[in-house]
Amino acid sequence: MRSAVIGSLAHLPNVDISLGGAESNLAIGLRRLGVPAAWISRVGDDPLGQRVVREIRAEGVEVHCGIDPQRPTGLMVKSRPSAATTRVDYYRAGSAATALEPSHLPEELIEQAEILHISGITSLLSASAHATVVTAARRAAAAGVQVSLDVNYRSRLGSRERLAQLLGEILEHTDILFGGPEELSLLAPDAEESAPHTPPARPRLGGPPGGRQARSRRRRRPLGRPAP
Repeated sequence: MRSAVIGSLAHLPNVDISLGGAESNLAIGLRRLGVPAAWISRVGDDPLGQRVVREIRAEGVEVHCGIDPQRPTGLMVKSRPSAATTRVDYYRAGSAATALEPSHLPEELIEQAEILHISGITSLLSASAHATVVTAARRAAAAGVQVSLDVNYRSRLGSRERLAQLLGEILEHTDILFGGPEELSLLAPDAEESAPHTPPARPRLGGPPGGRQARSRRRRRPLGRPAP
């Protein structure tokens, strides 16, 4: 949910309902470019969950989403308290996605992909959600599938130190790392060494100053498989 009007949620008369999420946004963007994409998650057995699945599937994304009869669909509320500030409140505790576990990962789907894209947000949801991300990354690495990680740090979900600890278990399997300068420095202290003189065998970093950047980490094993 979000408000296009400036002001506190305590006083605004209404808000708009829309679909959000880094992973689903990427999947939808890829489909609009003609690239096959699949999305794995978990929603509640409620109207919001039905809406999420329907809208993502309507974009042509292959949806692998469990329905949890006991937990609600996660909610994010975005508002603009003033013209210069944005506030985001998460209602994710106890949501369906927090119950995501490794057994929910479809068989062979990851192994058949060209790239697995994951986000730091999932690891902060719960221990089982983090275990699912780690399992997915390990399966991808074992199958020669590239792993793309968006740090996507959200302070309202957990501390920087906690996220760094969790993602440390995934970095060894990561080929492409996305994040702003502060996010990258949290996980890769040498991330700013992105000069053109960097030898090809070393990690490379590129992007506009102050913006989000992508870091490529080369490994010895072959990367990538044909898209299904």
